[in-house]
Amino acid sequence: MNFYHIEASGLNRDAAHFNFRSKVFGWPFSLILAKTSLMQKLVICILASLAFLALPTLSYCQSDNYNDLRSTRWSGPRVGITYITGKTADRLRDDFDAAPFVTQFGWQFERNFFSMENGPTGVVELIPLIGGVEQGLFLPSLTFAVGLRTNSGFEFGAGPNLSLTGAGLALAVGKNIPSGKLNFPINFSVVTSKQGARFSLIFGFNSAN
Repeated sequence: MNFYHIEASGLNRDAAHFNFRSKVFGWPFSLILAKTSLMQKLVICILASLAFLALPTLSYCQSDNYNDLRSTRWSGPRVGITYITGKTADRLRDDFDAAPFVTQFGWQFERNFFSMENGPTGVVELIPLIGGVEQGLFLPSLTFAVGLRTNSGFEFGAGPNLSLTGAGLALAVGKNIPSGKLNFPINFSVVTSKQGARFSLIFGFNSAN
């Protein structure tokens, strides 16, 4: 599933000290330098999460009276669109002359942590996204979510979202559509924060094996 989520909008609180209307190759470096500490935190979170997802796959088989605990890793590309509201949308308009609709490109890392016979599957997900590239912007976000997926392919979950505006809560629902050896997830997510809400519609695909 995707939370994007989603999911990626954020501007530097110290943006007033920089010329955000500079050329595309100028302003991103000022933004990154101004937010070095936050960017370092994002990198640390990404590396720590990737290390967790890279742990050897574990399986524990029990009798039919117990849950079948399996650790399965899923991953795949994600693309979509996000509508940004609130203070972040105002900053995008005033400082970047940018529209509140931004595209999203990223990757979803997924791992099952339990599976019930004829029941739901528990999943943990890590979704890094980059938004706004079509408008010359660099708006990264990272979502870590925990959720459930039913046998029919419906899924829902929640978790923290990090962006350049700070932290927020991501909520998502979606439907996984299997086709042969591929899954095609479609997800709608909302990220709430003090800077405003972000609404995302994300599509993707990943191997069903």
